[in-house]
Amino acid sequence: MKHFAVATAVLLPFLIGAPVAGANEPAREFLQEHTFLKVKIDGRPYRLEALIVKQAGRRGKLPLALINHGKPSGLLRMSRVRAERYIPVARDFAMRGYLAVAIVRRGFGRSDGPIPVSLNCSSKQIMPRFDSGADDISAAVASLAGRPDADTSRVVALGVSAGGGAALALAARNPAWLKAVVNISGGLRFPRCSKADLLVSTFAIMGMRSKTPALWFYAENDSLFPPALVYRLHEAYLDAGGNVQRMRVSKIRRDGHRLFTDLSGRRKWLHQTASFLRDQGLPTWELDAVAANMKRIGMKKSSRIAMENYLSLPGVKAMAYSTSASRVIAFYGLNRLDVVRYKAIRACRKRTGNTDCRIVMENFRVVSTAEENSGNAGRDEDKTMTLLQKLGLKERRLSFLDRYLDRGGHKALVQSENCRLLYYSSSQRTLEMAKAWALKRCKERAKVECRLLMENERIVKQ
Repeated sequence: MKHFAVATAVLLPFLIGAPVAGANEPAREFLQEHTFLKVKIDGRPYRLEALIVKQAGRRGKLPLALINHGKPSGLLRMSRVRAERYIPVARDFAMRGYLAVAIVRRGFGRSDGPIPVSLNCSSKQIMPRFDSGADDISAAVASLAGRPDADTSRVVALGVSAGGGAALALAARNPAWLKAVVNISGGLRFPRCSKADLLVSTFAIMGMRSKTPALWFYAENDSLFPPALVYRLHEAYLDAGGNVQRMRVSKIRRDGHRLFTDLSGRRKWLHQTASFLRDQGLPTWELDAVAANMKRIGMKKSSRIAMENYLSLPGVKAMAYSTSASRVIAFYGLNRLDVVRYKAIRACRKRTGNTDCRIVMENFRVVSTAEENSGNAGRDEDKTMTLLQKLGLKERRLSFLDRYLDRGGHKALVQSENCRLLYYSSSQRTLEMAKAWALKRCKERAKVECRLLMENERIVKQ
């Protein structure tokens, strides 16, 4: 989770805690389906696991944003691929007007298998592997065509790592419905041997065939595809005639290959993707909304950069504004709007010292003063602080409690008997599982017994 503070037009981003992914947004924000798509590929039936997300209240047919995973090393990791991992990215695109669909290709996770094309160090071609991924994407689009909310004549294909290669292979076929490709850290690595030259020649083949606009992102510290190799891939694709724009991304913590899902990475590539989608006539946040939002809120013209940066942010977000200080505080990257609101208001009051801080935006919607005064915009009191006081915890535990409240599924919060350790378990199928796991792990770490503080969002009386 992150926040930024703005005085006039100066943006000051800094991290205040670890990002949280996968929690449940209140039902009014998103509609999510965990399903299997029944598809036919080369005349054979398959089931592909899928996650389908759209913003509640969206009407009519929506363009598709198809999200494609990479290839982890090892059969065990491949079997653990889940569409749910891409909930944050899917929600980012759902909020921008898409029916976002994350698919799991053949041979991965709970989708039917096996992988259609196996490769090893003796392989002389990579294109067949990428083509098999393109087959899965095409089949998914055909399967979605019957949905009343799916506009399959306008599709954006996003892919990470091997999924990026699959998206580019699809672009090489130039289907009329594919309007754009976003390739993030795309390619394929052979762990036991170098196939860089073969990968470069494969990208040249795809560039020669493709007329579909493509946008690429690679981080400087990508452990699989270093800058020198990325340069070769881009030159080969471009020189062969591919319609491609490459964006260099600065280092991402731990490993640049995490660019697709890392919160700071998402902020970078999502910001640049907005202009690219706009150029293709596809939905994203509107430029006209910047001035309109500022006028409704009463922000000064010098804060335009702040508004543009806010609209580009990933995840669920909220903006607090102090009129007397002319200062914006925005929180983003969490999954629950109520928690983000509390944090934005809290930070605004703390940093400005003023009590006139109010929520002026929730996600992409301006919250009017009338809404705030009527109470329709949600509570501004700090729910986390109230719970903190009821639990008897110190204020330094505030961010930890925020993270707990943000988590989805059944969850439990526990504390060691010596009060030195807080621990929680979340996203469990049952409450009993959450409690058992939290108590077990807390005891292992603290070396003393632990007691239950909260079940889901209810305080447990001792």
